[in-house]
Amino acid sequence: MRAADWLWSNPVLRREWARGRPQTRWRSVGSWLGLALILTVYAAAAYWLSREERSPWEARAFLLALCLLYLLWVNVVVPGPAAARISRERERRTWQPLLLTALRPSQVVSAKLLVSLWPSLIALGQLLPLLVMSAHAARLFPLRLLLIVSVLQASSAAAAAVALWLSGRCRHSRTAIGLAYLLTAIFFWSALAGSPPHLGRWTSLWSRVT
Repeated sequence: MRAADWLWSNPVLRREWARGRPQTRWRSVGSWLGLALILTVYAAAAYWLSREERSPWEARAFLLALCLLYLLWVNVVVPGPAAARISRERERRTWQPLLLTALRPSQVVSAKLLVSLWPSLIALGQLLPLLVMSAHAARLFPLRLLLIVSVLQASSAAAAAVALWLSGRCRHSRTAIGLAYLLTAIFFWSALAGSPPHLGRWTSLWSRVT
């Protein structure tokens, strides 16, 4: 099967895409305001990171804050909508007719997973210039930055996949959404609680290099 059958030629993806992007007359205004805000943040971050008195430690703290902010945003935005993708279809009694079509189950699931991942992909793309600037100011190797970006994207993919799996196992969307937020929060705070030892080892390694 071609990749187009899962992506641009997938009718389920087009339907989910149309549901997630309502047409409003204020949409263009909000897009321009968002663009202006993002450019302002980029300029402020570039000015702050490029100052001579800025140390690599401060840049690393800024990079860590960006990563934590992204992970927190993913934990708030991704699990809920992903957990309602299939369970809400069952509540509307449209799930079984959808499976009886000529579409493969993989096409249906991949469409719902891609739509659930799209907000995190957009956010990571908007955050990428800040990550590059802070990694450069922190004197990190490009491979380390690539690893950071991969971990961030993998975390959002895992949150969406687990929430979508729960959506297929729960009959009610409220139950699926609640369980998705609970499991995501447990994994998030557990990983956050276990991060200080790793950060300490990175700090010792950085002190040896410098």
